[in-house]
Amino acid sequence: MSIYTSGYETIWKQFALDIGAEHIEGKYGASDQIIATVGPWKIQFDTYTARAVADIWSYERSYTRAKAFFHSQDGLSFQIQRKSSVGLISRLLGSKIKVGIPEFDQEFMLQGNSPDKLAMLFCSPGIRSQLEQLEDEKIEILMKEGPWREQFPEGASVLYFNTVGVMTDMARLSGLKRLFVELLNGMSAMGSAAPTN
Repeated sequence: MSIYTSGYETIWKQFALDIGAEHIEGKYGASDQIIATVGPWKIQFDTYTARAVADIWSYERSYTRAKAFFHSQDGLSFQIQRKSSVGLISRLLGSKIKVGIPEFDQEFMLQGNSPDKLAMLFCSPGIRSQLEQLEDEKIEILMKEGPWREQFPEGASVLYFNTVGVMTDMARLSGLKRLFVELLNGMSAMGSAAPTN
């Protein structure tokens, strides 16, 4: 079965049940949501459909998002994705942070504003093992309005994941939740993130 499909609601309900999360059915055109509470963190999964019309042509594409709001303590920011999903020019010109693990540094492109802290964060075996699930997606921290004009709680930043299609592979969904928890706990341990509530 494809990891991306429509008619995802039944699978998402089961995923929420399996991880002890809250499932909120979508209404009035909004998608279903899953809100997983893990310790002090709340991780939200939902979908979004982008639509555009130009003359006689129409465009529609669905996305899966995961996000977790937190209070930044030091302005730490990063973006990480596989090098294979980044254009050659970006790979050559973009500033890159080395973690110090050759296999990881060869596979992933890590950018951010605090090389020492980010190298420490991404040295974590738990984080690196969960990052293996990433295909052409990226994980990043946003500090202002998101790409779909989501409004942030006052003073909050967000750990953000976005991918084309509606994700229905429960192993990948579970892995994504674990990755978020590992990242949030790691940033908290370094004094970079605090819960919003």
